[in-house]
Amino acid sequence: MQTDAATDGELASRKAVPPLTALRCFEVAAQFENFTVAAEHLFRAPSAISHQIRGLEEFLGTPLFLRTGKKVVLTDVGVAYYERIKDAFDLIAAATCAARLGGSDRESIRLSVAPSFGNAWLTPHLGDFFEHFPSIDLHVTTDQYPSSFAAREIDCEIRYSDQSIGKLEALPLCTERLVPLCSPAYLKQFASSGKMLECATFIHTKSRSTGWTEYFGAHQRQRSSSAKSLYFDRSTYSLDVASEGLGVVLESTILARDDLHKGRLIAPFGLSGIAGSTYQLVASTAESLRSDRIFAFYNWLRVTLSAESEIPTANTSSSRAKTPAASKTRSQEGHPHSINSP
Repeated sequence: MQTDAATDGELASRKAVPPLTALRCFEVAAQFENFTVAAEHLFRAPSAISHQIRGLEEFLGTPLFLRTGKKVVLTDVGVAYYERIKDAFDLIAAATCAARLGGSDRESIRLSVAPSFGNAWLTPHLGDFFEHFPSIDLHVTTDQYPSSFAAREIDCEIRYSDQSIGKLEALPLCTERLVPLCSPAYLKQFASSGKMLECATFIHTKSRSTGWTEYFGAHQRQRSSSAKSLYFDRSTYSLDVASEGLGVVLESTILARDDLHKGRLIAPFGLSGIAGSTYQLVASTAESLRSDRIFAFYNWLRVTLSAESEIPTANTSSSRAKTPAASKTRSQEGHPHSINSP
């Protein structure tokens, strides 16, 4: 039985919590730094989003956004506040979905993913998903190209942001970081010259819209006109070839995570690469995305990808070679606050 003091303490604590509606509006608006986009995701008018955030700012006694014309930018306090509450919403959503599904009959999700993402990231993490959601069955199809929801029986798909979604609905997941990767043995060939990026054999993933040209432009460097190139249609092929010591590849730290952990690949210039595509979860309708089973899957994807956004520095070899202007590229990287890769 609770004491009066304990009850009073709980009540006082609850009074310090702003209205959840205002917090939810802020969390989505902060994610996109756009009130209009937040309104679309929450099925509200932009003026309603603005009103809720104004009320939250009054509650806190400090501005959370800087408003310049039609643009809004998070203040330092806003950034810190967003970082603290976003994980709380993810946990609440995941717990709610798990509770709803826990006592129900088995449900299923029919998912389509790109082969590289399915093999390199999704497969190693399926055990964790089933541990959290034992009543959901996954039917996974791999396809290099976006699916037609009308022609195929799928519920959702993980796509890249540079793939057109037409009239489909999407939620953002995270933005991948592309960094130069090679095998430890390959790096040793250039240990004395420091000319790796000028004369290495460059491995290209043809399915990527961002590649070595953008990387060299961002770092204000040039490669030798006599440098060799290898081209592959999938990220997994490119990573496999790099791990065999045949060149240096510009690839996603998300897809290369297992290779980095096991030491098959290293990041010789550190992890300050360039932003790649954004992953997003796509469905035919907004109602489908927000169904219990798919939203549970979405939140699991988002939380798990966010938790793995940094690769341990033990897997880099920045002491061997450094890329100029590395400090600049950190500010140029995209940092995802949403789901998408659909």
